[in-house]
Amino acid sequence: MSKKRQLILALGTNYHRQENMRLAQAHLHDLLRDIEFSSSALTAAIGEFPGTYLNCVGRATTSLMLCELQTKFKAIEASCGDSREKREAGCIEMDIDILKYGEERLHEADWDRAYIQRLLIELYSR
Repeated sequence: MSKKRQLILALGTNYHRQENMRLAQAHLHDLLRDIEFSSSALTAAIGEFPGTYLNCVGRATTSLMLCELQTKFKAIEASCGDSREKREAGCIEMDIDILKYGEERLHEADWDRAYIQRLLIELYSR
């Protein structure tokens, strides 16, 4: 049996925000049965894409390899309507980033964002 690893995710959307967040969370729950989510927070855009984003973080354990998760998360993003063309136009239907996989920290810049820190504190203080 494969080793279980701690997983921390960040989810964000700036289009059909509530609907896409619910859809992505449902798909993630089907994939990662023990996933827990923080509340959702509206945040101003960071970087090149304008608008207001709805964000949350999640934690789970998984025995899937990192490349398998990335493929599955891309499929979940696509099920929310995400595409390269829409992203180029600034429409982010759903973005799922892996912040932590086992002991490996990814997306280092995201860890310093105030809303990520706040949502992680909320999630881990339950």
